[in-house]
Amino acid sequence: MRHLLFLVMVVGVLAVPWPALALDYMTMPLADQLPPGGFQAGWYLIDLADTPGGASRANLYQTGFGFGNQIEISYLTLRPDKGPSYKAFNLSYQVEQETLESWATTVGVYNLFSNDYLRGSSPSYFVAAAKTIQMSERAAGGGPAYRAFFGYGTKSHDGWFYGVQTMLDPQISAIAARYAGQSIYGLSYALQNKEGSPVAHVGTFDGDPFYGISIARLY
Repeated sequence: MRHLLFLVMVVGVLAVPWPALALDYMTMPLADQLPPGGFQAGWYLIDLADTPGGASRANLYQTGFGFGNQIEISYLTLRPDKGPSYKAFNLSYQVEQETLESWATTVGVYNLFSNDYLRGSSPSYFVAAAKTIQMSERAAGGGPAYRAFFGYGTKSHDGWFYGVQTMLDPQISAIAARYAGQSIYGLSYALQNKEGSPVAHVGTFDGDPFYGISIARLY
């Protein structure tokens, strides 16, 4: 159950590669938001190798929408092959957008409507910050680029979290993070070098693998 809980909160970190590398999306908060009119959806298959007698696989479905005034809403459904499903409605607000001098800063709440969710039915609050370092003077994300993030949250966020994302080229991004007491490593690949391309994901959390595909439109 601990691994199942952890993966719900972190698998969406890889939801979008560069140029939208820094988007926050319903799982581990990364401080940025989908823009107004923006949309994202993803599906992941999770192997739960170390849960003997329990669920061995789970499907995670997730959607997110960007609204005006730096607001994002998202919804997730986790369906293990054994046991009940979990659902959560999430809301976040970007207090400050990133500039050359300042960090992006976002506050929010997961499980806003107190559904039957991981670690109980209480809402989980968070604050997160992130900053991008571009290692080239070329425009339009010439790369390489690195994005550091950290934050603190209650309940399902389980205290402090932090990590770094890296753009390896315009279609490939990677992440290493620490969240809810676990480690996550992942790689994302955009099938085409353009906005709106489907993105394939592979990664591990505490040594267990996950796989997925997502798509985003940043209108």
